[in-house]
Amino acid sequence: EFNMVRKDGSQVYISFEGRIGKTTDGHFKQTHCTLSDITEQRKAEKALRESEERFRFMVEQLQAGAVLVENQQLYINKYAQKITGFSADDIKTYDDWFDKLYGKDSQKIKELYMADKDMAFPEPRIVPVTRKDGVVRSIEFAAYSEKDRALWFLNDITDKLDAEKALRESEERFKSLHNAS
Repeated sequence: EFNMVRKDGSQVYISFEGRIGKTTDGHFKQTHCTLSDITEQRKAEKALRESEERFRFMVEQLQAGAVLVENQQLYINKYAQKITGFSADDIKTYDDWFDKLYGKDSQKIKELYMADKDMAFPEPRIVPVTRKDGVVRSIEFAAYSEKDRALWFLNDITDKLDAEKALRESEERFKSLHNAS
């Protein structure tokens, strides 16, 4: 493949195929050459690469965990790795995800997931997840699926739930003090 310049000055990408014809005794007889203009193909390939780069940038910069499941294989963005403590190399498959994050409860959580999937994931679910470091976090899990693919979104809401619990306890203490006086 190479570039050529047309008479009008524009550049085109050319694919070249050639072969040499020989006589029966092996001497050069002729060449057969085919030149193909692959400019549009190159432009389409470049547009696809740029689109993939934009999508990858968006997913990697997303401040939420995102997991793409395709035929039992997982692609995990950086934020999902941060939430779980597991690297993309630690969790490569659907089974890895459930086994490593839910341990002895993995089968129960898989069954909940499959029931939600059968109902087209009607609403987000809050599930406890055990991080790689052993810390249990509360994760809001939402999912969308199509054929052999699913997209999971993860949001660590542990701090929010802890703050809500602390606020309720504080309000209860305040009410107790107020009622006692």
